[in-house]
Amino acid sequence: MKSSNNPNILKTSLRSAIKLSLFVVVSVILLLAVKALTDPLVAKAEKQTLLSTFDEVLPVDLYDNNPIQDTLLIEDSGSLQKLGSDEVITLYRARKAGKPVGVILTAIAPNGYSGQIHLLIGVLADGRISGVRVLKHKETPGLGDKIEIAKNPWILEFDGRNLREDNDPRWAVKKDGGDFDQFTGATITPRAVVGAVKRTLKWINQQGETLYD
Repeated sequence: MKSSNNPNILKTSLRSAIKLSLFVVVSVILLLAVKALTDPLVAKAEKQTLLSTFDEVLPVDLYDNNPIQDTLLIEDSGSLQKLGSDEVITLYRARKAGKPVGVILTAIAPNGYSGQIHLLIGVLADGRISGVRVLKHKETPGLGDKIEIAKNPWILEFDGRNLREDNDPRWAVKKDGGDFDQFTGATITPRAVVGAVKRTLKWINQQGETLYD
């Protein structure tokens, strides 16, 4: 009796295994198909968000060229590491009458409370910050999301600041002995943003006029 059931058990197990394998294969194909369809849309939306934020970090009346057509690709690993990215970054250059006005670029704070915080930073040719905005983050609503200009004016604390040897120690949140406010119950988020902006500004200072060549 036992031996007569073995073939049936094997057939049932084989059919189940085949069905499960087919389900997995179909699921993977569907996921890849959805990803292939949505990735370009997501990339396009992120690009539009970036471009629409340009005027917030560098006023359009300061330059007369088209920064989108005047770019510099940042590709070397050392620079990308300082800017918190593992992908090529496009730096947009603003000029007026051919003379350097400022640059706009993205940077990433890798150490936010809930992961990466993507920033758009504008820096004038004299080293002063013209504006900083958050492009994307996953920080806690009601706490860390105060880095968004729509939620809190905190991000405006960067406007007009520069980085010099004498003020370097002040580039930190007040809890760490610096000049920047922190949020009650959410110090990690502003600390991460301040650190990322500081590293970006330091990198720009090191590059100097070569950014406009």
